[in-house]
Order: sequence, then structure tokens, then C-alpha cells
Amino acid sequence: MTDNDLENAIQNIDDYSFEVDDVNTLIMASVSDIENICEDKGLEPDYIIERAIERATDQVSDYKNLFDSISTKWLGLEVIQGGGVPYELKIRCAQFMGNYYNEFGIDEKKIKKLAESDNWTDRLVCGWTIRDNNASFAKEIKDQLANDMWQDDNGFLLVSESIGINTNREEMLEAMRNDVGAIEYASDSLKADREFVLEAIKIDPWLIEYASDTLKADREVMLEAVRNDGLVLEFASEELQNDPELIKLAEG
Repeated sequence: MTDNDLENAIQNIDDYSFEVDDVNTLIMASVSDIENICEDKGLEPDYIIERAIERATDQVSDYKNLFDSISTKWLGLEVIQGGGVPYELKIRCAQFMGNYYNEFGIDEKKIKKLAESDNWTDRLVCGWTIRDNNASFAKEIKDQLANDMWQDDNGFLLVSESIGINTNREEMLEAMRNDVGAIEYASDSLKADREFVLEAIKIDPWLIEYASDTLKADREVMLEAVRNDGLVLEFASEELQNDPELIKLAEG
């Protein structure tokens, strides 16, 4: 690989006109060479690398040869030019590895070892690997990772969020303002959080469907939901579905 090959690969990736060879060239190149070329072109190296790994993740069978490089050099990268720890890059690496393991296989023992590791990136990889796995052993590990309190510099719980479960109230509310379907990623603890649910039904009263049974039996919570849309009374507890005031409000 020549410097010209790498420069062309970086330009193609930046232009979204890249092919398999461009991704391979970039991922196999040294960090310093990528940083130097990106600096000359006025590009952010982390964005270029992330874009390449995203492509590899989407088409993992075409890029299985990159596993060793992504799982060691890029996942283990501690600093990149123009910034601090490249957390987003580490997430992209974990996503690739999760897709790779799901495509080519990984045994339960190794998954459990990743979940119990002292290294947060191992646990991150574990989360992305079992994210869509509903087997009983995976559910047990998800319960474990859901309580993982490791945070990045911005306070984001990257490990617990890797399994598709978010325990941060404000993050979830903001996500739901953009897409109400995001509530599916809220933790059970949030769905049982009275303040969270009250805020959620202000966004969309139909979100009461996701509330805990306890809150569906909470008269004030259901009043707030039904006040916004009477049809959601169907999600209330049996007792509240027969509550005269709620019925009247729903029919009005």
C-alpha cells in the first residue's frame, strides 16, 4: 500500500464513493499516516475511520479479514488527533465485532467472559453482541449489563446502552421527543418511574402502554393519560377501567 492509495481511500470515504478496497486500505493503515493525510485535507480522522467501520459493520461478511485490526488496533486506540478518547470510534468497533460474532459464531462461555471483564470495552462488545439475542443466558447478561455504571467523559452509560436499554431519564425523554418509538429502549426502572412516565405521556399519551402495571393502576397517572386521549383507558388496570370519572373523561 502506498501513501497515494491511502490518500485516495480517505478521499473516497469522505465523498461516500468508496469501495471494499478503500475500507481495507484505511483500516490496515497506521493511525499516524491517516492522521497526517486527514490534517492535510482538513478532515477529522475519527469521522473517516468511523465511516469505514460502519460500512464494514453493515457488510461484515465482506470485511471479516479486518476483525483482528478492528478488535485490537482500533478498539484499543486511546487518543486521536484533534480530540481525546475516541469513544464513538470504540462504539463502532464494538458494533462491528458484535455483528461479526453473530455472523460467524461465539460460544456462551466467551460471551460471559466478556461480560465479566474489568475492561469496559470488553463489556461494550458483549452488549452489542447480545443486543438482539433473546436466549435465556443472554437475558441474564443483559440484566447484568443494564446496571453497568461505566460512563464516558460526557456521562453517557455506554455499556448499559449497548444492549438497547437506557436508564438515563433525560436522555430517554429527549430521544422520545424525536421518536416516540425510542421508549422501547427504556429500562424497566424508567418504565416504573412515575415522573418519567408522566413526562412521557405529555409527549404522547399512548406511551402509557409501556408503563409498569403499578403505574397503570395509579389513578393520577391514568387521569393525565386519558385527559390527552380517552382511548388509552384500555391500558389502565381493571379497577381503573371501571372508574366512573375516568370513563366519563374518556368518553368526553
